[in-house]
Amino acid sequence: MSAPWMTRRRSGLVGAALVGVALLGVLAMAGCAEPTTTSAAAPAPAAASLPPRPRELPLNGIDACSVITSPLRSQLGVSSRMDRNRPADNLNSSDCEWTNFPAEPQLALSVRLVLNQGIEPYLSQPGAQVITVSGFGAVQLPALPANPEQGCTVRLDVASGQSAWVSYTSDGPIPGRTYDEMCARARTAAASVLAQLLARVR
Repeated sequence: MSAPWMTRRRSGLVGAALVGVALLGVLAMAGCAEPTTTSAAAPAPAAASLPPRPRELPLNGIDACSVITSPLRSQLGVSSRMDRNRPADNLNSSDCEWTNFPAEPQLALSVRLVLNQGIEPYLSQPGAQVITVSGFGAVQLPALPANPEQGCTVRLDVASGQSAWVSYTSDGPIPGRTYDEMCARARTAAASVLAQLLARVR
């Protein structure tokens, strides 16, 4: 017959063994689980493909302001002031913007003829939609992602490694004006710009 202290000792050993086995099981499971801080990001959606160009429209030597017609400016309400402020980036481009300054909210029609970048980098951006304008592939995007109802940009695939960007924006909300309506105006402007390019590039 075992002494009480021996029974307590055996019980303690068995308990310790069970605890050890349980800890090993937990550690093994932890080793198999993927750490939450290094989990892989979800794969980005594949970029949509562009339709073939009806023809090449090289933009070399074309002034962006020359493809913004007076009827288009009047239609979009941006006939007051013209600027040629080039964005601070590495793109080689001709840039032009017409506004209704000093009216409020300020509307702006911007055209950028980019000589060293196509539209492919923009196909997978948030909110991008592949569309066609007069048969040419294009990507439509919010000009102001934080306030999409204040602007839309259409980037036209006009030639290999080149693109024409047309944006219609406002510097503040316009009551009742939606993003789709701003994009409809941007597409109208893009079609007009494209018609000008088609007329002068032979």
